[in-house]
Amino acid sequence: MREVPAALGIGAIAIACCALGPIVVGALAGAALAPLLGVVAALLLALVIGAALAWQRRRRSCAVRPEARR
Repeated sequence: MREVPAALGIGAIAIACCALGPIVVGALAGAALAPLLGVVAALLLALVIGAALAWQRRRRSCAVRPEARR
């Protein structure tokens, strides 16, 4: 009879380590990864905006002016 509570205790510890451990580690890693993803997204956004502005400026400088058409 004494072996049953010990087995249940060992089973509870195994469940806590094998099931809850990865969940907690994943949640902490996700919380640590969120700021990094935010910085990467901001850099990508700045790169896209910079490329669009450079493309627009280049296109405007290559346009033929109305005086030159005559």
